[in-house]
Amino acid sequence: MSDSLQPVREAIKAGDKRRARELLRPLLADDPTADTWFLAAQASPTREQAIRFLNRALALDPTHERAGRALSRLSAPADDALPPLESLVQPPISIPETALPPLKKARAQRRRSSWALVGLAGSLLLSLSLTYAALTALGSPIAAQVRAILGGGPSQSSEGTPVFGQPRQPDSGAPVIGQPSGGGDGSIGSSPSSSFVVRPNKSVELKRQQPVSDVLDAGFAHEYTFEAARGEEIAVGVQFLSPTAKKVGMNVAVIGPDGYNAESRCQRDQILTDGSSVAFICTVHQSGIWKLQLFGRDGESTGVYVVTYERM
Repeated sequence: MSDSLQPVREAIKAGDKRRARELLRPLLADDPTADTWFLAAQASPTREQAIRFLNRALALDPTHERAGRALSRLSAPADDALPPLESLVQPPISIPETALPPLKKARAQRRRSSWALVGLAGSLLLSLSLTYAALTALGSPIAAQVRAILGGGPSQSSEGTPVFGQPRQPDSGAPVIGQPSGGGDGSIGSSPSSSFVVRPNKSVELKRQQPVSDVLDAGFAHEYTFEAARGEEIAVGVQFLSPTAKKVGMNVAVIGPDGYNAESRCQRDQILTDGSSVAFICTVHQSGIWKLQLFGRDGESTGVYVVTYERM
């Protein structure tokens, strides 16, 4: 196995993570070792997926020091919750965008993205404040009340890796690079035996500047739909109130009108830096109905949340 891993190490050392993922695909399908999962974490394009793979490495070998150190670094909480709004944005420029050279256009794009993130943060935090006040007044857990009214258990198990949208290679027995999952397009997906396609229990239309609050239990999935036209830039965000919602980004995805995970079309960010939120700023490549899907998992993405949608 060590000889088969050497090309992977060389690809990672050379900075070619895409090549490393291609080499890892058959190795992960054939009785992977802790070292294999550790290298898969190094080749992962996202922090969330790297954490998942490091946990798998440590499950096979709890004494794997490099995996343990890497997981400690990635899991370390941020010091600050939310920086001042003025530190996130710059005043917009008044020069028409058509007259700007490429570099200035890129800077203008970053400013618009910052404004969109600030707008989402303001809407979400205001709605969370109102929701928190309502919960305090009720004096009892919302989730328990909802379960008591509706009855029934979760629609699907929360074990394994959630796959959002249509699986790109459902017949493959090996981990799929490019399969829509919590890691997004271009990532190393989990094998079919340890993953499942998210099936929403409910679907709600989402309107601009009209935040919606709800409660998400483990094993349940919620979906929000909104219409977008090709060429637009949109921003959609989710903020959880629950103190146990620390890995929200791993369980939320944006789905395009074609039914596939649109991660490659979106810039992923956070509202707060404690893992309780996720925001997507997306370039619309196809007109139609877009979807935001959330999956509930214990300790990661359950409890009261607020979701909102803006156009840039």
